Amino acid sequence: MKSIDSNLAKTLPFDQYSRQMIVATLINKALRPDAKAKLKIIDIGGHKGKTQEFLPSDEVTILDVFDESYQGYVKGDATKIEFADDFFDIATSFDVLEHIPRPLRPAYLSEALRVSKLGVFIAVPVDGNDCKTADAEVLLNEVNKELFGEDHRWLKEHIDLQIPSQEEMQKLLGKSGAHFVSVPNNQLADWIILQTLIFMASQNSLATQAVNDMNTWCNEHCLELESGVDCSYRRIFFVSKNAKMVEAVKAVIDRNLIDGGNEALNVMKSERIHSSFLSTAVMALAKLGKSFNSIKQLSEEQKISLQDVEHECKVAKNQAEEYKKRCEMLQQELNNVRQSLSWRATKPLRAISKMAKG
Repeated sequence: MKSIDSNLAKTLPFDQYSRQMIVATLINKALRPDAKAKLKIIDIGGHKGKTQEFLPSDEVTILDVFDESYQGYVKGDATKIEFADDFFDIATSFDVLEHIPRPLRPAYLSEALRVSKLGVFIAVPVDGNDCKTADAEVLLNEVNKELFGEDHRWLKEHIDLQIPSQEEMQKLLGKSGAHFVSVPNNQLADWIILQTLIFMASQNSLATQAVNDMNTWCNEHCLELESGVDCSYRRIFFVSKNAKMVEAVKAVIDRNLIDGGNEALNVMKSERIHSSFLSTAVMALAKLGKSFNSIKQLSEEQKISLQDVEHECKVAKNQAEEYKKRCEMLQQELNNVRQSLSWRATKPLRAISKMAKG
């Protein structure tokens, strides 16, 4: 089995990296028969995703609605997938369900289950009684409007179509007749802080490194941060027609993300890693503030430089106007000479002189 490229931790946003890493971990430890097994996977709505990079040993087919042409890509409808039953070993779908109109969500789930032999992973933002994810998305959309004067494209779509609640997901999955288990993903407070930093740096090139460093730190501590999440932005569901597959995934979740059910140890580790997260986020915010100070200083320098240019232009304009006046005066003097009596009287002599020279 090929290893995941370590550079992904340095290049991907924290939320994309964490959801991909959790699913890859669960597939490799719970569903892969052996290290040499090559799985057939369909990533529903996965255009521009990273499933192939996180599962480099497997054959990944991407299904999406866009007009694209590259290896492994298939254009299609997630509610009417044109593949045979059990054609794939596993289906994955990352932050897609919330973009599907509510009446079509049962068909989306049914099709994902139909084409996958072992089961389907669905990562989706979920609103809860205690974790107000929907309110957090409204807040982040307002932040985007404050910064850039417009709605955030995807958050606005989440708001309009409404992300599912925990109860709605339970009902949707229950009606499918399949078995399922889920794990929380991204502590909601962490998600709000990091998304705000990303928004603030998106049009500030001097702040890019600070946010990249923050993403890298989160990615390198991914499974630690995901251990003991108690109020999450997203949940990752594994849904299968086979109860044994769900039990296998649940065992890996308990062992790798919940410390074998040791609640006291889990709370202690969670508090420690989130304390480190907060310190790292504060430093990133400080660097972000420094970048804005640099922009202000650069702007002031450019303002001074612009003032110098404007002064030089004004001087040049005044000189040009002065030259124009002098030219007009000389032209007037020349006209006066040509109209004078002496000029007219010497005209024959000038003509003779010109003929002699010729």
